[in-house]
Amino acid sequence: MRKQIGFKVSCVSSFLLLIGCIVYLYASFSTALVHASNQPACDGPFQNKAVSPEVLSQVLSAHGKWLVDPSSPEGKRANLCQADLARADLREADLSGANLHGANLYQANFKGATLVKTDLQETNAQDASFYAANFQGANLQNGFFQGADFRKANLNHANLGAADLRFANLAETNMGVANLQDAEMEEVHLVEANLQQANLTRTKLFRADLRKAQLNNAVLVHAELREADLYQANLKDADLQHADLRGAGLTLANLNEANLMHANLREATLERAVLYKTNFQKTNCTEANFQVADLLEANLSNADLRGASFDEAYMAKATLRSANLEGADFAWANLVDADLRKANLEQTTFYKAKLQEAILDHAQFYGADLRLTDFHGASLQGTDFRGVVLHFVVGLTQVQIDKGCVDELTDLPTGLIRSATCTTIP
Repeated sequence: MRKQIGFKVSCVSSFLLLIGCIVYLYASFSTALVHASNQPACDGPFQNKAVSPEVLSQVLSAHGKWLVDPSSPEGKRANLCQADLARADLREADLSGANLHGANLYQANFKGATLVKTDLQETNAQDASFYAANFQGANLQNGFFQGADFRKANLNHANLGAADLRFANLAETNMGVANLQDAEMEEVHLVEANLQQANLTRTKLFRADLRKAQLNNAVLVHAELREADLYQANLKDADLQHADLRGAGLTLANLNEANLMHANLREATLERAVLYKTNFQKTNCTEANFQVADLLEANLSNADLRGASFDEAYMAKATLRSANLEGADFAWANLVDADLRKANLEQTTFYKAKLQEAILDHAQFYGADLRLTDFHGASLQGTDFRGVVLHFVVGLTQVQIDKGCVDELTDLPTGLIRSATCTTIP
């Protein structure tokens, strides 16, 4: 019995010793990781030091030789990490592949400079000039570029993730396939900028000026574009799911086949916009302006379109199934062959609208303005016309009326009769 007890105590002691070893090794490994993470990222000779023009000239000369021949004894890659280059004159300089990580570039002049694949992470470049500079493939992640001048710069494939670009001037820049995820770009100037296939996920573009910008195939999921100016912008095939476009200006914008599912377009202006096959499913478009817009085959299923204006809009073959269109205005709109099944059309204006061949099954028209609305060939199975004035509609037949739902308050066109009233929708 004593031997069994002694054996058990020995096993427990061994187990506790093993646990203690594991805890010790884990603690040692964690300490090593913390120590490594606290090591300075910069090992350059100019860390926190101002670089004189003479020394900078020498660094640029050696870097130029390194670019020509990395094995040259006279060549040396420029290591200017955390260097103080405030107001430095680096016009036309070639710092391709250089290390400027964490450098102070406040008001520095890089006009026409070449910075291909340069490390500019965490730099302070407030009010710096990068006019026509080449940043192709450069890393500007987490950099501070407020008020910087990037006009006509090449930022193709550059990484600007989480960079602060507020109030910067990026007009006519090439930012194709650039990473701008989580970047701060409030009130940035991006007129005629190229952002094709750029990643702008969660990017803050509040009141940004994006007039005539190229954003086709760009990713703008959860992007903040409130009150942004996107006049004549090209957003063809762009992904704008969950984007915030409240009060944004999209007049004459091209959103062909763009995806705006779950986006917020409250009070946005899309006047004369091109919206062919655009996906507006479950979007919030309350009080938005779609006047004279081209919505051919657009999908607005389950969208909230209360109070929206579609005056003279072209919406042939558009899908508005189960959409909430209460109080919307479709005067003179073309909805030929559109699908409005189960749509809420209460208090909606359809003055002189074309609803030929449209599917209006189980839609609700209470209080709608249907003066001179054309119903030729429309499907009205279970359509709710109770209390609705139909006296001045065009193209309505007895067969259509018989399939819908009317009551004693329904005002029918001359020659049509109320064959039966209904209290519930068939």
